[in-house]
Amino acid sequence: MVLEHLEIVIDPAWCREGAVIPEEVELSEAWYEAFIEANPGCKVELLRNGKVIRRMNAPFSSLVHVELVHLLRLWMDSGGSGFCGESSLDLWVPPRGVRRADGSWFAAHRMPPPSAWSKPLRIPPDFAFEVVSPSQQGRLGPLDEKMREYMDWGVRLAWLIDPHTRQVRIYRANGSVEDLDEPVELSGEDVMPGFTVPMSDVWNPQGVV
Repeated sequence: MVLEHLEIVIDPAWCREGAVIPEEVELSEAWYEAFIEANPGCKVELLRNGKVIRRMNAPFSSLVHVELVHLLRLWMDSGGSGFCGESSLDLWVPPRGVRRADGSWFAAHRMPPPSAWSKPLRIPPDFAFEVVSPSQQGRLGPLDEKMREYMDWGVRLAWLIDPHTRQVRIYRANGSVEDLDEPVELSGEDVMPGFTVPMSDVWNPQGVV
């Protein structure tokens, strides 16, 4: 069955994991809105080649997301400024990708005016992080590809955090990648001066362990 929404054709099969949106389909903002409306509750990302990836977060991973965004907000409130997003924020990666970072931060001077905030963001965040879920352990290739896609797009600093093994991979704009085992603290470096994350708050989010 094919649904038509305001003259936009949506095939429900496109929401399945691993589906590929045909190249002839123009992935406009109107198309993507119709796609989400036709598949309520379906949280997906679109790779740059049109492949669909469904997002599912385990409870522990979600607690880590919340903890990190909370720490980011505290830094911003203390003078860090800028804007932060969480996993529901659509990031439009050219030419045809739509990504959702678990958390992201944008320098204030790069954000469009508030009058444009009802439209998807088409600029890369300055910083992004991803948290490894239990289902992703042992197959980090797609996540590593996602992080490198961020860096190619223009993200300046990114963290891939595995709270289960207590390992962190740091990606930097100069192309370097650093692996850390059980770091005590992470730093926003020169991208977010003064932003630090005590990793005990990440390994044990909200005192759940």
